[in-house]
Amino acid sequence: MTIIKQELPVHLLERLGLQDVTLDCQVSGKVILVLGSDGHYTICAEKEHQLYRGLLLLATALREGQTTVAITEKAAYPDFGYMVDCGRNCVISVDSSKQLIEDIALMGYSNYQLYLEDTFELENQPYFGYFRGRYTTEELQDIEACANSYGMDFIPCIQTLAHLSAFVRWQVKEVQDLRDVDDILLVGSEPVYDLIDQMFCTLSQLKTRRINIGMDEAFMLGLGRYLTENGYQKRSLIMCQHLERVLDIADRYGFTCSMWSDMFFHLLDAKDDTLQIDQEVRTYLNRLKERVQLIYWDYYQLTEERYTKSFERHKQLTDNIAFAGGAWKWIGYAPDNRFSLQIAPEAHHAAKKAGVEQVTITGWGDNGGECSQFSVLATLQAWAQLVYQDSTTGWEKVFETLFGLSATDFLAIDSANHPPSNPGQLNGMNPGRYILYQDILCPLLDLHIAHEEDSQYYAQVAEHLAEIATGEHRLAYLFTTQEKLCRILAVKARLSNDIRHAYRIKDTNALQNCLDTLDTLADLVHEFHVTYSRQWLIENKVFGLDTIDIRLGGLLARIQRAHERLTAYLLGHVKRIDELEVDLLPHNDFYRDHIATTANQWHLMATASTIYTT
Repeated sequence: MTIIKQELPVHLLERLGLQDVTLDCQVSGKVILVLGSDGHYTICAEKEHQLYRGLLLLATALREGQTTVAITEKAAYPDFGYMVDCGRNCVISVDSSKQLIEDIALMGYSNYQLYLEDTFELENQPYFGYFRGRYTTEELQDIEACANSYGMDFIPCIQTLAHLSAFVRWQVKEVQDLRDVDDILLVGSEPVYDLIDQMFCTLSQLKTRRINIGMDEAFMLGLGRYLTENGYQKRSLIMCQHLERVLDIADRYGFTCSMWSDMFFHLLDAKDDTLQIDQEVRTYLNRLKERVQLIYWDYYQLTEERYTKSFERHKQLTDNIAFAGGAWKWIGYAPDNRFSLQIAPEAHHAAKKAGVEQVTITGWGDNGGECSQFSVLATLQAWAQLVYQDSTTGWEKVFETLFGLSATDFLAIDSANHPPSNPGQLNGMNPGRYILYQDILCPLLDLHIAHEEDSQYYAQVAEHLAEIATGEHRLAYLFTTQEKLCRILAVKARLSNDIRHAYRIKDTNALQNCLDTLDTLADLVHEFHVTYSRQWLIENKVFGLDTIDIRLGGLLARIQRAHERLTAYLLGHVKRIDELEVDLLPHNDFYRDHIATTANQWHLMATASTIYTT
């Protein structure tokens, strides 16, 4: 057996406190093995990227006072990666990518993925990624080189059918000619396949020949211009025909493709969980299934049985299946590591039982990419523990070694989403976002807040977050941001209710106090804006920060408007405040048995008026 000796970066040894030990690191085809005593240790690994996890395990053992170390691990999946969303307003910087690659390499990940949509340059498409922070080819090559230096693959994730709203928004002929309906490309159009060819041609300048071609959530496929030009066609057949064209293009550049699987299930009927596939579609699937890997993505299920059932449905299409789980960072400024940790073991055990060989954890950034790129490190560490040890037990110790911060303290980053009104155990509940964005006088989600209890909670956790932020660790700035957010939430959780109550009982003294509170709130929002902007620029390209400026600026303007309306009423300039005469209704009925809910579209929580006018 060939044994390859490996030199490791000095800064990693210093980061982990291993600069004074003697290390022999080998890629030997064996499972991860850490052996040694008294300052002399050997790390053997099956693959190069696993050496770095071996370093972290050794550092953890030494930190716990062990001098003799004997650790053996084997990955449950040959391929295990993390995907960063760069398509939803927020494009991670090259430097932050390099930092994140180092972090997950030490956890034991084998690949790093960027979900791009239009955020990479195409030579002949000036509107592709226009003002969106698109990567140059050189930047992508730089990120790839960093991943490769840790023995990790780099995988670009693109879109070749839908989810291109940021591109097709541009009202110029050369773009609109490519559009079917909504954010979907016009299947069958040669200019569309020229565009897709440009995507593959550009990315072929990378070393990688692995790519995710997207194709998810194209719900209106075949029902827009395509329908007008071609008449109604079987939509599952349209999907297969388009997929074949894309795979043919990928083949010309030597790419191996994966894609999200959901559209097949959206387009194919099912009877008793058995897919109804006619012969024509089956013929396509039979010749395509070896050419593309289907990724079953699921970020929601609470039980292993539900994941297993979905794997069984996928196997009606192909055995070439991967799995994508979620690190919940797409519900606002705060993540939900706790829910991610709750469902991770269920997903892992089902994937392992299904014989899956590739698992990706996704870090989406829906509706603005507000959450920190490093906010879900706890989830990523726990998933690594599952992959290598089949249990999350002990992930906290490894996490503290890696980041110099206890896991308990880190999980306080979730606090904005877990006030008393949110019982936990359910996905998507995000009071930390809708309390922030809802209007003062037209509070669309006020019935989904436990006003006094939530307010007291936020005031308390703000103090705790401030303490964590004083620690000497790299992630301190994240907790300063969350502290500033929770100080706003402590006020906003009850202010609209206080104003409405005082108005209706005609308590002018209480209303005057509310005016003072509005002044305080404006100052808190300004402080949060400054702090959050600093966080954004530490982690991301500047593009997309304008969205945050607009949202928080709008919030400040509405606070000022509330101040003016209350002042006019108290001075007798108006006899009533019309907004406060309206009886409140629930925003939605998603969770009838709970106070908190989920609301994740900014324009739907900020106003009942029409933002998008025609």
